[in-house]
Amino acid sequence: MPFSALSLPEQFRYKRRVYAQNLIDDKQFAKLHTKANLKKFMEYVQLHNTEKVARLLDKGLDPNFHDPDSGECPLSLAAQLDDATDLLKVLRNGGAHLDFRTRDGLTAVHCATRQRNAAALTTLLDLGASPDYKDSRGLTPLYHSALGGGDALCCELLLHDHARLGTADENGWQEVHQACRFGHVQHLEHLLFYGANMGAQNASGNTALHICALYNQESCARVLLFRGANKDVRNYNSQTAFQVAIIAGNFELAEVIKTHKDSDVGRVKGQQGTRGSGPSVFHFILAHKAVQLAHSKPRLMYARVKESKHSGGDARGKGWQRSRGKGL
Repeated sequence: MPFSALSLPEQFRYKRRVYAQNLIDDKQFAKLHTKANLKKFMEYVQLHNTEKVARLLDKGLDPNFHDPDSGECPLSLAAQLDDATDLLKVLRNGGAHLDFRTRDGLTAVHCATRQRNAAALTTLLDLGASPDYKDSRGLTPLYHSALGGGDALCCELLLHDHARLGTADENGWQEVHQACRFGHVQHLEHLLFYGANMGAQNASGNTALHICALYNQESCARVLLFRGANKDVRNYNSQTAFQVAIIAGNFELAEVIKTHKDSDVGRVKGQQGTRGSGPSVFHFILAHKAVQLAHSKPRLMYARVKESKHSGGDARGKGWQRSRGKGL
C-alpha cells in the first residue's frame, strides 16, 4: 500500500531531552523519573542548588517536565529567580529545551520578561532563545512586556535582539495599544524608536491615540503626538481621538489633542515612515555606551546608564544595556 494512502493518527507530545547516546535503559529511566525525584529536582532549582541539579542531569534526568502543583517547568522556574545565570546554563546543557512551555503555555523567555528579570532574560537570549516565542494565545514576550509595564529594560533587551513588532491579540490590540492603555510611557518610547506603527488599528479601528483618549493617558498621548501620530484618523465608529476623549469625559486631554499642531511634531533629520519617532537623549546614551563596550569586550556585558531627561521632562530610571559585540 502506498504511504500516501495510509491513515495514521496524529498525536502531539511534549518535547523530551535529546540524548547523545543511550546512557540508560528504560527501567533505569523510569526509576530516575519518579514523582519524588522530580519534586526534589524542582526544589533544588528553587534553592539555586546548581551542584545537585547538575548531578541529577548527569545521571540522565530529563528537565522537560511540568510540576504537578504549579505547572512550571524547571527552566521557567529558574528564569524567575535572581542570580540564576549559572543555573540556567546547567539546565540548558542538561537537555532543557529553550522553547519548552509551562502548563499555562509560557516559555522561560515569557516568564523572565513577566518577572522583569533582565539578567535571566539576557542569559536565555545569549543561549539562543528566540525573542519571538509565542504563548498559548499567540503573544510574544515583547507583548507581555508592554502589557505588564514596570522596568522597561526587558522591553529594550527584546527589541535590541530583533523582537518582531506588531503582534496582536484576539481583539487586534498590538503592543503600542497596550502600552498606551496602561500608561507605560517608557515602553512606548522604546517601541516607537524601534519602528512600531503608531497608526495600527485594533478590531474597533482604534489607534494608540484613540486608546490614550479613552483611558485618559495624557503622557502617552503627548509622546504619540510629538512623534507625529495622525490625530485625524477615525475608528470604525467614525470617531477621531478628540471625539473619543470628549465622549469619555477626558476634557483636558481632548484639549491637548485639539490644540496640537503639525509644527509641534519633533523628528530626527533623515528619519522616515513609521520610524519617524526620533530617538530621545536616552536612546543616544544607550547606543553610545553599547558601542563603547562592544569595542572593549565583545561578549555579553552590561553597561550602567545614568539617569537622563528626555524631551518630555520625565526622569529615566537606571538601567543596563546589553552588548554582544555588534552595533545597535
